Amino acid sequence: MKKIQLITILIFLFSIGLHATTYYVSTNGNDNNPGTETKPWKTIQHAANTLISGDEVVILDGTYKEQVIPKKSGSNGKYIIYRAKNKGKVILDGSGMVINAGRTALFLIKNRQYIKVLGLRVQNFGNNYDLHYDWAGFMIIGSGHITIKNCETYNTFSSGIIARAYGDPYTPSRNITIDGNTIQRACNGGEQECISMADGTFNFEVMNNEVFDGSSAPLSQLNGGEGIDVKQGAHDGSVHHNYVHDLPRKLGIYVDSYSKHTHDVKIYSNTVHDCADGGMALSSEAGGLLENIYVYNNIAYHNKHYGINITNWDGDITNSHPMKNIKIYNNTFYNNKWAGIKWGAGIVVENLSATSIIIQNNICANNVEQILLDGPVNMSQVTIGYNLVFGTQSYALTNTNIIGNPNFVNAATDDFHLKATSPAINGGTSSLAPSVDFDGNSRTDPDIGAFEYNSTLATDDFSDNTKNKAIIYPNPFKNEAIIKVSNIKNTNYTLKLYNSYGKVVKIVSNISGNTYKIKRGNLVNGIYFFQVLQHGKTYSEGKFIIN
Repeated sequence: MKKIQLITILIFLFSIGLHATTYYVSTNGNDNNPGTETKPWKTIQHAANTLISGDEVVILDGTYKEQVIPKKSGSNGKYIIYRAKNKGKVILDGSGMVINAGRTALFLIKNRQYIKVLGLRVQNFGNNYDLHYDWAGFMIIGSGHITIKNCETYNTFSSGIIARAYGDPYTPSRNITIDGNTIQRACNGGEQECISMADGTFNFEVMNNEVFDGSSAPLSQLNGGEGIDVKQGAHDGSVHHNYVHDLPRKLGIYVDSYSKHTHDVKIYSNTVHDCADGGMALSSEAGGLLENIYVYNNIAYHNKHYGINITNWDGDITNSHPMKNIKIYNNTFYNNKWAGIKWGAGIVVENLSATSIIIQNNICANNVEQILLDGPVNMSQVTIGYNLVFGTQSYALTNTNIIGNPNFVNAATDDFHLKATSPAINGGTSSLAPSVDFDGNSRTDPDIGAFEYNSTLATDDFSDNTKNKAIIYPNPFKNEAIIKVSNIKNTNYTLKLYNSYGKVVKIVSNISGNTYKIKRGNLVNGIYFFQVLQHGKTYSEGKFIIN
């Protein structure tokens, strides 16, 4: 009997495997073809109409003038996958396309499950300023277990990527991963933000993305445009290791409950610079409770007014802006002021009704002001301690805070690691301190700011007993950096550098010694990834930023 049952199970599993098929699409194909590699289909939408659970379509290089809407869902362990054969070389182009729908996208995932989109570029969608329309690059509506990875959006009327709800009463999107994408020139007129987790989206992760070159349209034509947004009831998610920069009209990272309870969100290890208004902000614009928000290990510099603002926006909607349990710790806020700016700070607290706010272990240096309490803030609910401030500081701080030069390695080149002489070293409190710093190095006796001194490699002491690990210092960097490899046997290894689309941009073979100097050469600003390989196998890998 057991033998018969085993055979039955094997036959069942084998039959499932038979349904997992890889298809191909090419601009030179034909939708009447069988979709094989030698006889591919012509349109991605034909694939979207055909794929079933477990299937994958490989899309060959070319420009596809079509909208894509998946018709079927995958299932647990059997995703439907849309994969560019070469990342960034498959282009969905919406130039001249007119779609009479208020909320849509060039790649629209609506009420679907278990779908991955890998390596596609979406561009030129939407070309007017009618706020009744919401035309995005990728839109996820009421869907679950969706991954958008290593994709690129350019010149979209509203969001590059947005996850939102479906129906009324609505079904929120959930289990959403937005990873390693490049979002450029988004929000050229519509609502929403460059990347947005909205309408109760939960169990989300927004990571390793680059958002930059935001819309330059006049503010009167914009009803959104922030870099990365978590809003309107979104909860239980994280925004981490993103690079947000050069947004000339809007701030970098925004968490706004608006009118719905928004909670349990972690914002960490992001780099935000040169954004209008400010680096990051937390809000309850229309009275929804914002609760359990953790902001740590971030770097925000040279933004217009502030590094982060705990706001009291928007009085025209309501006078109630409730917040609870807001933690801002181990961040570095530097030089957040543009020419002629008279108001702002590294950290601004404007909210008048927030409870349980903790601000500690942060470096605030050379901002318009360092820590600014703007208005009659209820100080019985705000704890400010173990921060390091340098520059104008009108509010009298307690003696647990340090006033002094942080002694960055080289602030002029945006290297905010600490020199051995920094008063921030061992100046923090272990309460709340994250277990690792911005670089992923362990915190023991916590320093103030995003970096631990023992991760700076500021001397020749490269002691690091972590197995199979490589780190880059400084990170981010402008011209050159050092990669240090720990505990590698036989020393010789190969270093591969990849851009954000997964293309190899540099290979260095037969490196001997535990340290190697990387020079930017002709590499442009952006997010990069590296692999340390020995005997053809990956020994270590990581991410760095050139800016």
